Amino acid sequence: MRLATLVFLGGLVSASGLIAVRGNDAATFATIVRPHPRPPGSPSAADVCFSTRWPDTGKRDSLKAAREFHATRLDWLYLTGKPDSDKAFVARAKAKGYPVGGTLNCQLNDAPGSTAHTFTIGRTVNMKGDALKDPWTKKYGGRFGCPNNPDYAKLFLAHARYALDAGVDYFQMDGVQLNEIMTQYGGCFCAFCVEGFRAYIASHSTPEQRGRWGIGELATFDYAKFLLSQGTDPDSGLSAWKGPRELRELFLDFQIASGLRFLGDMYQQIDQMAGRKLTYSCNANEEFLTTYHKVHNFAFIEAYPFKEGVPAFLYGHRLKPAQEMGKPYLMTFVSHDVPHNRRFIASAYAMGSNVIVPWDVFTGLDSPRFYGTPAQFADLYGFIRASAPLLDGYEEACVLGPSIQDARYPAERPPLQVYAASPVLAVVRAKPGKADAPVVVHLVATTGDGTGPLRVTFDPRRFFGARPLRMRFVAPAPYDAAAHECAEASGDFSRLCKVVDVPGGRVSMMDLPAIDPWGILVVEPDGGNGQTPWQPGVWFDEGDRSGETLDIRLDCPTPGAEIRYTLDGSAPTEGAAHYTRPVRLEGTTLFKARAFAAGGSTGSEAVARFERVAAWPRLAPDAPPLREALRLWLRADTLASNIQDGDAVSHWPAAVGPPATVPKVRLAGGAAASAPTFCAKLLNGHPGIRFDGVADLLAVADFANAHLAGKPFTMFLLTRSDDPDFGVGGNALNGGGGIPRLYLKRGAFNYDRLADPVLVGAAPGGVALAVYQHDGRNTASARVGGRPTGRRDDMPVVKAFGSGGHLAFPVWSGLSNHAGEIGEVIAYDRLLTDAEVEAIEEDIMMRYGIGDRPRWR
Repeated sequence: MRLATLVFLGGLVSASGLIAVRGNDAATFATIVRPHPRPPGSPSAADVCFSTRWPDTGKRDSLKAAREFHATRLDWLYLTGKPDSDKAFVARAKAKGYPVGGTLNCQLNDAPGSTAHTFTIGRTVNMKGDALKDPWTKKYGGRFGCPNNPDYAKLFLAHARYALDAGVDYFQMDGVQLNEIMTQYGGCFCAFCVEGFRAYIASHSTPEQRGRWGIGELATFDYAKFLLSQGTDPDSGLSAWKGPRELRELFLDFQIASGLRFLGDMYQQIDQMAGRKLTYSCNANEEFLTTYHKVHNFAFIEAYPFKEGVPAFLYGHRLKPAQEMGKPYLMTFVSHDVPHNRRFIASAYAMGSNVIVPWDVFTGLDSPRFYGTPAQFADLYGFIRASAPLLDGYEEACVLGPSIQDARYPAERPPLQVYAASPVLAVVRAKPGKADAPVVVHLVATTGDGTGPLRVTFDPRRFFGARPLRMRFVAPAPYDAAAHECAEASGDFSRLCKVVDVPGGRVSMMDLPAIDPWGILVVEPDGGNGQTPWQPGVWFDEGDRSGETLDIRLDCPTPGAEIRYTLDGSAPTEGAAHYTRPVRLEGTTLFKARAFAAGGSTGSEAVARFERVAAWPRLAPDAPPLREALRLWLRADTLASNIQDGDAVSHWPAAVGPPATVPKVRLAGGAAASAPTFCAKLLNGHPGIRFDGVADLLAVADFANAHLAGKPFTMFLLTRSDDPDFGVGGNALNGGGGIPRLYLKRGAFNYDRLADPVLVGAAPGGVALAVYQHDGRNTASARVGGRPTGRRDDMPVVKAFGSGGHLAFPVWSGLSNHAGEIGEVIAYDRLLTDAEVEAIEEDIMMRYGIGDRPRWR
C-alpha cells in the first residue's frame, strides 16, 4: 500500500530543534477562526436535508425514506397541481417537523391548480417568433417563461400563491438563469425583449458605439431582425450570432439584468402575499457566486464528480467564496457512484456545507434518477445527527488536503500533518472566541484506495495553548437498521457513532484508525498546564518523499527542552543523539524521539516508522518497446533552444509526429486564433506553453481521426490549470466540439457523448499528468497523478470524430475557451499495458517532480 502524506501545519524549526514562533504561529484555532452567520432559513451545519421532487406517487414513500435517513428538513418540492393532495402531503411533512421548501421555476405550466401540462403563457421565442428548441422543450415539452413578459410574471405569482396555500415555508427557484441560459438556444426575442433591449442599449451605449454596430434609428431597432439580416440561424446560440460581438454581449447583459429584476420584484410581491419575509434559494453553481446571490439567501449546487467532486475545486471555487459571501451552498451530487457520493458527503460536511440525501437525485437529462438506500448512506447521516454538537456553531479554522494550502499558515510548516496510505482531507473547526470549547479535526478519505491507519502530527499550542489535551476519535458506526430506527424513534443518535479514546496529555502526534470515508478527532483541554515537556512532533517536507533520502524534522513547544532521538528502535535516553538539525534517512528506519526538560523531566515518546521502497520502473515515452505505436510527442522543452521566455508559439515542432501550429480559423467566440506564450520555467521550473483562455490556440490537423478514431489509443497530457475544463479536443480545428466527441480534459474524459463522462479529477492549480485510454471496443478509462480515477465499459468505439477529427488545444468546452498550461502531449495508437503506462508515468513524474508515488512510506 502506498503512503501519501497529505497536509502540514505549524511553524519553522530553529537550529536547536525548537519551534521558531513567527506571525500567528502561537494563536489558537479559536482565535484564528471567524464567524460566518448563516442567512435565516438556510440549513444549519448539522441539518440533514431531504428532497423529493414530487409528493408521493404510490411508487415510493418519500416521507418514510426521509425518516430512514434521519432528515430534518424537506427541500426543493414540486407540487402536483392537485390542491387536496398537495396540501395533505405538505401537512404530513410539517407534522413530522420538517420545514418545507416549495419550488418555482423557469417553465411553470399555464395553470397552478391543474395537472394539464400546457406552456403557452409568456414563453420565450427565437428570432422568428417560434418556440425555442432547447433540451428541456425537446425532452419534456416544457417551455421557458420570459422574465420580460408581464403575463409570465402574473403566472409566476399565481404559482407562488398556490404553493403558499398548500403550506410551504420558503421557495426554491429552479432554472434561475432564465433568459441568460436561453441565449444559448436562440432567444428570447419576444416583443418585450426586443423593446426592453432597445431601452437597455440606449442607457448602456453611446451614439458612436451604436454607429459602429450598424444600428440606425434606435427607436425602431429590432435586434432579432438585425441578426436575421446578417444571416444568423434563428436557432443558433449566442456565440454563433452574426454581427458585432459587443452587441451580443450587451444582449446577454440585458437578459441577466432582466432575470435579476424579475426575481427581485417577484420575491418582494410574494413576501407581501405571505405577510412575512421568506427565504429564497436557487439552483446555480458558479453563477450564484457571480450573479444570483444578489436576490437569494442560499443556493443548491448540482455538483459534478469531475468538478465539485475534487475537494480542492469544491473548497477553492465553491465553498470558500460562498462562505466569504455569507451565502451557503446546499448540494446534490450528480452521480450513481456510491463510494464517491459518500466521500463527497463527508467532505462537504467537513467543510461546513450540506448535501441532500442521495435519493431522487438528478443525474442528467438522459440518465435515471438516483435513489440511494439507507444501507448505502444512512450511517453518514446518522453520524451527522449524532455529531450535531460538533458541527453547529463551528467555523473553519484550517483546511488542508491535496492541492489545498491554507493561506492563514506558513506554507513550509502548517499546523497539522496527516500520514496515510492515500490522500486525506483535513479540516480543523473551532468555535470563534470560545477558548475552552472542543476543537474538531475532520479527516476524510479523498480517494477509494483505502487510507489504512493514520498518523497525525500537530502543533499542540494551536488547540489550547500550554494546556494538555484530552482526545477521542468518532466515526460512523456500521449501518444497522434496527439501531437507526431506535435512534429515530428516541431522538438519541449517540449510538450511531463509534468512539475510540485517544491517549492524550502533552502530546504532539497520535495514531488513529483507518477512515472510510470520515472520522472526527475531538480535542479538549485537560486540566492545568502540566510540568512535563511536550512530546516532539515528527514531520518532513512532502516534496522529499520521492527522493532517495528523507529529511526528518522535529519540534517541541516546551521552552528550553532538548530533543533526543534514536534510529535503531531503542528508547531515547539523555545519552541519545541530540537533535539540532534535520535528520537524513537513507533507508527504512524506526524513528523514536523524546523531549527532556531542563529540570530532568521527560515527555512522551514519539514513534514513527519510515519505509524506503524500491524505485518504480521507468520508461521514456519513445523507448524501443513503445516507439512503433508512438504517433505524437510534443514537448515544451524542445522550444527552449529556439525561442525566448515570453515569446509567442506559432509553431510547436514535435519530438515525434507532426507539429502543432496556430490554425487560420475563427474561434467560437468570433476572434481569430492567436499564438500562446512560451514560458521557460512554468511547470515546477520546467518549460510550458501558456494559453490565455481568450483566443490562444494550437492544433494538429486531422490527427484525431487519423490515429485515435476507430482503434485503441493511449494519450498522456501534462498540464496545469485551475479550470477542470482545460484540455485537448479531438474535433474541430478551432477547438470546438463535434459529434462524436473527444474531449480530454483535466476534469473529465468525454468519448462520443457529454453525459456520464469518465472521471479524471485533476486537482485545480497543480501540475498534473493525466492518461486517457480507449480499448478500441467499449471501455474508456483515465488516470491522474499515477492512480486510476475513472472507467466506463459502455463507450463503444467510434469510427470518426465529428467536425473533422483534428487535435486542438485547448478544447472549447461549453462554448468557452479555457486558460491553462501544457508541458507535454503524447499519443499512442494502441492500448498500452498497465505496466507500460505506469513506467511512462514514473518517467514523466520524476522529471517534473509530481505525482503520488512516494519513495518513502
